[in-house]
Amino acid sequence: MRSMIYGVVVAVGTTACSSVGSAQVTPPVPQPIPATVSPVSSPVLVGTWDAITRSYGGIGSTILFSEDSLFALVLGAMVEMKYKVNGEEITFSSEEHGQKFSETQKLTFIGDTAVISVKKCSIKLIPLEKGTVAGSTVGKWRLMHMTGVPAYEEYSPDGVTRLRVPMQVQKGKYSVRGDTIAFHTITPRSEDWSAQFRLTSDTLTVSNAIGQHRYLRAHPLIPLDVQQPAPPAGMLCRP
Repeated sequence: MRSMIYGVVVAVGTTACSSVGSAQVTPPVPQPIPATVSPVSSPVLVGTWDAITRSYGGIGSTILFSEDSLFALVLGAMVEMKYKVNGEEITFSSEEHGQKFSETQKLTFIGDTAVISVKKCSIKLIPLEKGTVAGSTVGKWRLMHMTGVPAYEEYSPDGVTRLRVPMQVQKGKYSVRGDTIAFHTITPRSEDWSAQFRLTSDTLTVSNAIGQHRYLRAHPLIPLDVQQPAPPAGMLCRP
């Protein structure tokens, strides 16, 4: 699965639309926003939300809400896998849609940078946070994906890794009034739209003219200052 997303990133990054304004993988439908909506955020929404439903190729979206009423909608590859480190080897494994996947790669460290290599490809993982334990993959990392697109990955102590490869980014400001979120998109273009939401425990349901979409509260990984990546020109190398 980890290798399969290389081609998916290229395909989506070069053909998909420039807006990710709805909850999953479809473009937004602008809705009228009442003039009385106050420009305030909602504490219950602040944080990171990952789409529950994704495409067969692992494409989905992440919503980031900040305390100061900023938001980012990120469409990209979303992969969760198990991993196990054995000396200078790291093995990734998963089972999805009835298919099992396992791949062992070489793992080395240069200072606080982790390097994962397979065949002729090497990826450098740069720590996103201070305090990363030397010689350990546990933590959050920034890397350059094989397609030349910046990506983010987290390795948890319980042997699970999350990989996020942003392909399209929409950013702006949001406000909440009752059960309605009003979005004012600033980049990639100015646009106003709104959606209703419902929060049940750690599940956020967003509804608009397209339908209902569900998100699960997640540990922060993609930073709020994420930028729209340039379209992938092709593989930097092929595993």
